[in-house]
This record gives sequence, C-alpha cells and structure tokens, in this order.
Amino acid sequence: MPKRRILITEATSGIGLETARGLASQGHQIIMACRNLEKAARVKAEFVNQTKNEDIELIKVDLSSLASITSFAAAFQQRFNSLDVLINNAGVFCDSARKTIEGYEMTMGVNYLGTYYLTELLLPILMEGTAPRILMVASKAGLFGKLNFREAFFARHSHGFKAYSASKLAQIIYTIDLNERLANTDCTVFAIHPGSVATGIWQGDSLLMRLMGSINKTLYDPPAQGAETSIYLASSPHITGLSGHLIEKKNQIIPYNQKCLNERLRRNLIQLTDQTLNSAGWVLEKWFNDQIMTHKEDYKE
Repeated sequence: MPKRRILITEATSGIGLETARGLASQGHQIIMACRNLEKAARVKAEFVNQTKNEDIELIKVDLSSLASITSFAAAFQQRFNSLDVLINNAGVFCDSARKTIEGYEMTMGVNYLGTYYLTELLLPILMEGTAPRILMVASKAGLFGKLNFREAFFARHSHGFKAYSASKLAQIIYTIDLNERLANTDCTVFAIHPGSVATGIWQGDSLLMRLMGSINKTLYDPPAQGAETSIYLASSPHITGLSGHLIEKKNQIIPYNQKCLNERLRRNLIQLTDQTLNSAGWVLEKWFNDQIMTHKEDYKE
C-alpha cells in the first residue's frame, strides 16, 4: 500500500516494538505513543539505523490515566490532521491488585477502558484518513472471559487471568460494536489474536507469573512472529471480509462464541463504559453517531 500514517501504543517492547519495526521497514510514517519517551527515543534511533526510515514521531501517553489520554489526543490533533491506522497494542497483565490513576482496576482500566477512550477521541481524525483501520490487539483469552456487571465494575474487578480475559472479551465486544457503527464508512476494525507470545507482559511475583516467565521463553513464539498479524492488517490491501472479526495468522478468522455476540451484553458494556467516562469528567461527547446519521452519504466508499 502507499505510505500510511500509523499510530501504535506502547511500541517500545514486545509485539508493539516488532510491529513498529516491521511497518517502519515498509516506509510508513510511525507515531509511537509511549509512557517512557527516553526509552522510545532509543528505540526510534534503532529503527532509523535499521530501516533508514526517519519518519518516526514520539508522543507521550499513559493508558492508565484518562487525563494523559486526553492530553495525548489534543497533542496529536495539533500535530497531525489525519490518521490512517490506529493500532491499540498497549496491554497489561496484573498478578496482584493494582489501580489506575483514576482508581480503576489496572487490567480492565488499561486494556479496555483506556483503549476505548483513546479510540473514541481519535475517531474524528481517523475519519480524515485514507481507508482508515483500527486494530485491537486482543486475545483468544477473551472467548473465556466473563463480564459480571455490578456497582463499581471497573474499580472492583479482580486481577489475574479473570481480569485479563474479561478485558479481552470487552475489547472484542467493542470491536464488534465499532465495526457496526462504522458500517457506512470506509474504516475497518479488527481484533487480533497474536498467538502465544513471549513478551514482558508475563511478569510478576506470584507463583503463576514465575512459572509463566520460564515457560514463555521456551515454548512461546518470539515477538516478531506475534507481530505478523498486526503488520499484515495495518498494511495489506487484501483485507476484504475480515473487518469486525477476531483474526490470527495474518488473515484467518477465529469464530466468535455466544458471549461475544450477545447483544444485551454488548449494550450493557458500552452503556456502562460511557457512563463511567462521563462521571470521570469526559467532556468530549461522542459526536460520532450523530455525524454518521446526519452525513451517511459523505462517508460511503
């Protein structure tokens, strides 16, 4: 494909790093959205040296802070007037109870709530891009997740695999919902299962994490292999029929189960997410649905 402007969250290690490296080597413009700008600068220098592509930008963002996400979106729109590809790569696995800046459970707060908020804020500028694409680095673990809504759902959700699988189910449901909302545009949306990959996400002090640390180094795929599907969906022209699906091995569809397709569950999740963000002071209203309903013809291919 022609040169694209591609934003990748947390591109300094693991799958995100290899995704950025692969897309930079294709000549695309890469925007690395990262917490640690010093580390990001070192990675950028490495990419420039390896790929000879100097069109790499760095912007600070912390997906565990809604305030940071708001500032990032504002900074991005000051520097750029369009975006072609958003790769929501940032993710965590917490083996102990941790909280985001605003007090939400860290796993759900970063993997789903922060990712949702960032995506919604960037939708207007994505709609200015050329055949825009949104990629959610999810997981087949989401097929085993459970979403039991209750008071303070985002704050009180447990940690460990229960929280991780729930956050990935939420990402998948959001992918399905977003794909339907964007049906009259030329924007495509994908959830990605990168495979079993040896990355730094599997760290911690619990017995499970100590076991995972030794297992993933020997049995799991290297990050470069885990990045192949993200690179393919970000840059390949051959994506017909893939939008809205969970994808692995570049272009293979993983069937959804009934939890993923449960309309009531989806409606409750999206409503609760919006209520949570609004109560946290999310002042940028979701203009998107009204815009699409008013200007459908303008967004058609």
